[in-house]
Amino acid sequence: MSAGHSPTAFVRRAREAPRQAAAFARLSPVARAMLRERLTYLSPVKLRRLEEAVREVDAAGVPGAIAEFGVALGGVSIALASASPERALHGFDVFGMIPAPTERDGEHAQQRFEVIESGHSRGIRGGEYYGYMDDVLGAVRASFARHGVDADGGRVSLHQGLFEETWPRLADEIGPLALVHVDCDWHDPVAFVLEAVAPHVSPAGVIVVDDYVTYEGARDATDAFMAAHPEFERRHLDESLSLRRHP
Repeated sequence: MSAGHSPTAFVRRAREAPRQAAAFARLSPVARAMLRERLTYLSPVKLRRLEEAVREVDAAGVPGAIAEFGVALGGVSIALASASPERALHGFDVFGMIPAPTERDGEHAQQRFEVIESGHSRGIRGGEYYGYMDDVLGAVRASFARHGVDADGGRVSLHQGLFEETWPRLADEIGPLALVHVDCDWHDPVAFVLEAVAPHVSPAGVIVVDDYVTYEGARDATDAFMAAHPEFERRHLDESLSLRRHP
């Protein structure tokens, strides 16, 4: 066993493998391709939850677009755009080095950012960390095109910049939201996104918070949001957290 991998972690991964394999088998072909091509950090279980959320809002006729805050390499956005081809999709990201956490984030987040900032972070399955790439946005657009989805500002639009700068300019133009994927790691961006999108989420619309389990700051921000917004009910907590606005 290599250094840095405890017996407990090894056993946990071994026990988790069958569940992830089962989730992978139930993913759409596009979502499976995103994992094979190392275009998403999400596990099969998380991806399956998102695809289920898309099917749910589509079946219920929930009006509005799909929005993802934290696009990274684009794999989730490509899968979502492919799963709901009639909906607009808006992807928000700095498309570069992730902003630093703050004192509201826990030690795990601080340690993670120190590795990123040092230039020694590894990407998916040992590949290049996307934050070190020269043109993340160009790479994401190319991945969309390779999978038959135009990210040219028509049905699919990618918005580069800090969330607090891009969203306020575009919120009224985008209109209602049926599904929001919040994948931005730290407390402050998670808190901002949840409060900013809440008035725009349609009745029966869904918010999925990716990092609720992973990072303390994201969890604290989400818990505060839920306490302040009883119009959202907690649905699933299975690696990620799913919220639904009351119909």
